Amino acid sequence: MAKNIILLHTDQQRWDSLGCYGNGSARTPHLDRLAGEGVRFEHHYASNPVCMPSRASLLTGRHLPAHGVIDNGIPLDLRVETLASALGKSGYDTFAAGKLHLTPFQSPAGLNHGESFAAWESGGLNGWDGPYYGFGRVSLVSGHGEGPANPRLGHYGRWLAAHHPEVFELTGIDRAPEPKFPGVYRSQVPVECHHSAYVADRAIEYLEDRDSGRPFFIFAGFPDPHCPFTPPEEYAALFDGVEFPAPSFREGEHEGKPSHYARLMHDHLFPTDGGATRAPDAEMLHHIVQNTYAMVTLIDRSVGRILDSLERLGLADETIVCFTSDHGELLGDHGLLYKGQLPYASLMRVPFIIRAPGIAPRVTCAPMGNVDVMPTLMALAGVAVPTGVQGESYVPVMTGGAGRVRDAAFSCGWSKASRLYRHMSLHSDTWRITWWPGQQDGELYDLTSDPNEFENLFHREEHRGRRDALMEVLLRAYAEAGPLEPHVLCNW
Repeated sequence: MAKNIILLHTDQQRWDSLGCYGNGSARTPHLDRLAGEGVRFEHHYASNPVCMPSRASLLTGRHLPAHGVIDNGIPLDLRVETLASALGKSGYDTFAAGKLHLTPFQSPAGLNHGESFAAWESGGLNGWDGPYYGFGRVSLVSGHGEGPANPRLGHYGRWLAAHHPEVFELTGIDRAPEPKFPGVYRSQVPVECHHSAYVADRAIEYLEDRDSGRPFFIFAGFPDPHCPFTPPEEYAALFDGVEFPAPSFREGEHEGKPSHYARLMHDHLFPTDGGATRAPDAEMLHHIVQNTYAMVTLIDRSVGRILDSLERLGLADETIVCFTSDHGELLGDHGLLYKGQLPYASLMRVPFIIRAPGIAPRVTCAPMGNVDVMPTLMALAGVAVPTGVQGESYVPVMTGGAGRVRDAAFSCGWSKASRLYRHMSLHSDTWRITWWPGQQDGELYDLTSDPNEFENLFHREEHRGRRDALMEVLLRAYAEAGPLEPHVLCNW
């Protein structure tokens, strides 16, 4: 019998945000328990450092050049096979709650994209709950922070309007206590009305009401801990007086790197690609970090409720549970905040935990990319992988049959702002190499001696041989990643 699958997915969550990854300030007992019962990947990398491209890779098993979502604002082609559609063809019932972001939030109403703010506000999506990219039914959250608490936006906003209309009078910075900053404050929305709780509620509701005669695939997409940094007040208060790990930053570190790194300290180079900018002063940054930890803790609590429901319903022993994120957050590292088309580990390295029936717990340093998630889940479920999937199954690593599948994970990206910021990278557990073709410049880091990526070795003469060898591997990987293949209508 095919195994059930739950894919727990967050937005903009760093790999080192959980206790199981060594963060002593984190309060994540449920995810730590999941990691202790499953396989924890120390070096799992996103395909791109912003939302839509990475999510498209996760759900198609394809790199950016092959699926075409090379930056935010580009809808995934409906003809591309997704994990949900492939599982649906094999008899699975498929459901998604929360944020998917496979179509742009800012697209015009007339296109009627399922996640378009304008389409929701126009009433064009009234009564709609799917199908959507292979999911038979969806219950979507539109946006981040308190933004989704809007009676016109998404299934979550409509749910609030129907069941908790009082919430709309509680949102906004004016309602928040001190200390507060633009986009950084303690929300007065009750925890039970927060979108992290909503995602868990819908997943649990699905589990309780599902068709027991079919295997299921649930995608639970938590919009947090993406900015704005506005957790419920009681969760932020949990971290009052807590000391957090200091950001990774060294004066002068941008010297010797491609020129745009230094420019980011005073220019907004990625206004439409994540908004990476100079980190704020220490007080504001502290509250950003504190609120981020609070959001992660609420996600952990919500995940715990889903896991408890699996146990209560007798489904835990026949369900694969996977937890990951689309990309990270700079959070002060390298003197920067937010995200952008930058292949730093702060953005590219994300948590990946998977618990599967019959597979013993372990920790692995095998480099893995999010294109590998789809084929891995399908292999565990005993479902054939569609043609066109470029990722590989990591089941041999999970079972201990292989130390690694490949030596490095591939990522790449474009920017709507400038062709100068097009990039491609290979991420290993011991090194990272990046090429910026628009600038004819590159990066090379020895992660064993320089885990924070301070010292660019790309132009060091003593590393020339290693650089040239890795550049050849990188360019071969880029060639294999694409190009976008046209969709064939017929044989001739």
